[in-house]
Amino acid sequence: MSVLPILMFTCISCTIHDPSFESVERPKINVENSVITGLVTDFQGNILANAVIAINGQEICTDANGIYRYEITSKGEYELSASYPDKITKTATVSVPSVEVTRTFIQNFVLPEYRTIIIQTGETMEQTETIPDNEPEGTMTVTASVTIEETHLPEDAYLMLTPVYSKQEGEDLAKAWTKAASVKVENKMLVGAVITCSDPSITELATEAKMKFDVEKEVQSLTKLMMFDLKTEEWVEIPYESHDYEIVFDIKQLTTYGVFGDVNVSVEETSKPITDFKPQSYWDNYYGKDVLHIGEVTYTTKIGLILDRKQGVDQLRALLLEKLAQDYGLGNEQDVTATYNVNTDLPVGTALEITGSQNYLSVIYEMNGKSVHADVCGTSAVSGKSYNRVHTGGGNYTNY
Repeated sequence: MSVLPILMFTCISCTIHDPSFESVERPKINVENSVITGLVTDFQGNILANAVIAINGQEICTDANGIYRYEITSKGEYELSASYPDKITKTATVSVPSVEVTRTFIQNFVLPEYRTIIIQTGETMEQTETIPDNEPEGTMTVTASVTIEETHLPEDAYLMLTPVYSKQEGEDLAKAWTKAASVKVENKMLVGAVITCSDPSITELATEAKMKFDVEKEVQSLTKLMMFDLKTEEWVEIPYESHDYEIVFDIKQLTTYGVFGDVNVSVEETSKPITDFKPQSYWDNYYGKDVLHIGEVTYTTKIGLILDRKQGVDQLRALLLEKLAQDYGLGNEQDVTATYNVNTDLPVGTALEITGSQNYLSVIYEMNGKSVHADVCGTSAVSGKSYNRVHTGGGNYTNY
């Protein structure tokens, strides 16, 4: 007789406290729009507020912190350009594989100063712009110089010398006067300059002039001097006179000249979980009495990069550091608050969890055993998942 009451109590307990919610429909989780964002700085690392970012034909501006933000509504390729008065415009492409998951795509821009000087008779020099603290042996600035005579050009025409910082810039600026199409190249331009004329119809000098770059012997042994041939729209190697700290060469075509090298680029991707969801990341309404509404969730992503600007202890490392900064930006790492608008109702018998992670890139540029590195904040992704709890007997449950 003493066993029966205990068994009856157990059955009642299962009925009241261990309900089954197989028939409860789980809510659909809202997918917040993904965004493309990034920092825009100058070569000194200073933020550029009100820089114009053009994305697939639309224009937005950076805020007071140099940050832009663009919401994505569909997958595909997004063509970006960043421009600012007296700065060289930079372009980039961001690939969006899907919009089923909320992602934050990071695309930083560093915009060098657009500096053009008029070349006078005799020797004229212009220096590249460099990032702060990247000063082996006192300076990292690379000088391009051109020597011309009065017989090189017709009357009332003059040459212009403009430093360039990548192969694409060299092509674009050289062809800006001829309106030609762009040409793809593979290796990196370590230093370069474009020579143009005030009269766009003049693409060649009457006689050869002299030009030089201050490139040290070590860099000379690892690189090639190239000219962008406007006639063939190809980069061609040209000879030069080698000196301890400079190379000297003849120029006749008005185009881009640059020192190119094959840079070993290593990019290792890691991921870290996002853990600071507020007000929380998990809601349990398994045993509630009413529908539980969930609004928005905020979290933190990081933007920018960690770059030691004193890695350039010699010219080769300094040039590699310049290329890395040009490719990935100069903005220091900082936190950006993002919002995930969940905006859903949890019926009794369901639960919901928000999870996320952010990718980080460890980037190394290396030549001849010498390397520089930076840690770059990459894309973040956030998603939500809802659960039903199903009673399987014996006080056990499974989520699905």
